[in-house]
Amino acid sequence: MAHEKGFWWLMSWVWAHGKGTPANIAAAPAEISLTTRRGEDRTTIKQKDLHQSTENLGVFMNLLGTMAEEFNKHLDQSREIAERVITSPLQPEEVEQRFWGVWIPKTNYS
Repeated sequence: MAHEKGFWWLMSWVWAHGKGTPANIAAAPAEISLTTRRGEDRTTIKQKDLHQSTENLGVFMNLLGTMAEEFNKHLDQSREIAERVITSPLQPEEVEQRFWGVWIPKTNYS
């Protein structure tokens, strides 16, 4: 594992009036650090806030289930594609080939 690329989330709850809400880092501070195989220098692994989406392998993830950032990324890509289709100097058949062969795969999870 590349320690500088790693991160972790802590699922913790703040309770008020019998209702639990997910805690942010300030409400539930913690630290995880790892060593190399030889047990040398310790590296602190970054803690991510539950409320913060993180892009991993091209997909925005959020432990709280919100998909707003992932949705907005695809919306922006779709708008870019629409603008390119509208302003393209290519023939309609060529635009369709590019649409299915280049632009659609760009917006998928690959």
